Amino acid sequence: MKAEISKTVHNLFSNNQYDAVVTYSTPNIQVVNYATGQVFNGQEEFRQFMAGFKNAFPDLVIHHKNVFENGNQVAIEMEGIGTHTGALETPAGAIPPTGKQVSFKVCEIHKYEGDKISSIHNYQDSGSLMRQLGLM
Repeated sequence: MKAEISKTVHNLFSNNQYDAVVTYSTPNIQVVNYATGQVFNGQEEFRQFMAGFKNAFPDLVIHHKNVFENGNQVAIEMEGIGTHTGALETPAGAIPPTGKQVSFKVCEIHKYEGDKISSIHNYQDSGSLMRQLGLM
């Protein structure tokens, strides 16, 4: 059941439906992006996390590879595919658009309170992403 919610959340994200995504989260959701060292607390910062990627890659779509559910947690292995047509905001500053299409691997762990996501731990293959953008 929770795995289906996680898949729904990613499909809504792929279709730019952030408000709908947020309805699947607790008010105090925490998102940890390990690649950038950023932590997003609460639903508004969760929106900012989503918008940061979609502003940089407006056509970004998530494709699920593996989804595992165990108790109140869901692990998702996925691939994001999109075109870098907007600035990618990072803690070190903005990366200007390159116009390049990229494919990068991501794993997320969703923790649930009831049927709402209370935390997301996001692990991204940022090295591959930077190589595809021509930055390393």
